[in-house]
Amino acid sequence: MPIPSFDDRDGLIWLDGELLPWRQANLHVLSHALHYASSVFEGERTYGGEIFRLGDHSARLVRSAAGLGFELPQSAAEIDDACRQVLAANRIGDGYVRPVAWRGSEEMGVAAPSSRIHLAIAAWPLEDGYDVEIIDGSLYSPEEARRRVIEACAGALLYGTTGILGYMINDGLACTRAVKAAHPDLPAFIGGWFASVRPALQLETGLFDAVVLGQGELTFRDLVRAVDCGAALDDIPGLALWRDGSLVRTERRAVVGWDKLLNMPWHLIDIEPYREHQLRASSCGDVLRMPTPFSMGERKPYF
Repeated sequence: MPIPSFDDRDGLIWLDGELLPWRQANLHVLSHALHYASSVFEGERTYGGEIFRLGDHSARLVRSAAGLGFELPQSAAEIDDACRQVLAANRIGDGYVRPVAWRGSEEMGVAAPSSRIHLAIAAWPLEDGYDVEIIDGSLYSPEEARRRVIEACAGALLYGTTGILGYMINDGLACTRAVKAAHPDLPAFIGGWFASVRPALQLETGLFDAVVLGQGELTFRDLVRAVDCGAALDDIPGLALWRDGSLVRTERRAVVGWDKLLNMPWHLIDIEPYREHQLRASSCGDVLRMPTPFSMGERKPYF
């Protein structure tokens, strides 16, 4: 699915102190910046609605403008506030923020000291713009893990689970039953090694709307978009579906290389519990260098 053009999106852009509809935030073709490169910008990342080192970015934007011989109408602190305003107006948690300043179209010439200085701030979510919450059942007791998942599913677009073998399969099934009991209309999906090998076993339970087969990164993105817009799943390659009591596989999706996949979103995972477990003094004697689920007992292997 192609990425939407940046000139044709929904949302709001801050332009010279005013929030405008995305498609109305325009400039003239004779703007000085287009002809003489009299423009400065910053590229900022936001995590959970907080812009990383925002103050440093805004201060550098002011210095960059001064280096090109013009002064921004806003102070660094005012730019900070405007950036936060843009995030709030567009309801962005994890995303990208682009403040940009330039000379306008009032004067043409190398210096153009009479040209008006403009400032715009746009922000957009990373990739598809969906908020994702990951809960690792091995970090909690079964009861606490399922409580967290059920709570996270309130108002969610969909629920997904995955597992390789052994305990993870059984625990994922139990968690899915709990989720469907609390949210019976929530679409549910499963992927991973075991589900890909035995998709009928998963779909026969009536708990899952589809199984993501094999390499699921691209398939899952298409699946989420389809659920969001109410499209049929039958047209998405790489799925196993249950139709009239029988297993149906959609068109096979070819395995792709790393260059076709998005970067791993490590910021979605709290790495500290894993780090703490693996770096403790006695970790060298572990059968597994991962936290063992409480219900299995201490130092028990998964498989």
